[in-house]
Amino acid sequence: APTDHAGVLAVRSAVGALPPRQRAAIVCRYFGGMNVADTATALNTKPGTVKALTSQGIDSLRRAGLIDEEPANV
Repeated sequence: APTDHAGVLAVRSAVGALPPRQRAAIVCRYFGGMNVADTATALNTKPGTVKALTSQGIDSLRRAGLIDEEPANV
């Protein structure tokens, strides 16, 4: 399937605009395929913080019109 370059750029821009900790959580979880525990270790934080940061980041991406529903958990 052809790559949707405009879509890729829109996602990259929106993820890049997230606050650093939200961006790191989103990248680890959904682009890096890491689970909550591994993400918490990588970010030197608690699993609950990872969940909150991920939720906040997803909400921002949803408001930007990039996603319609919660991504599947990794």
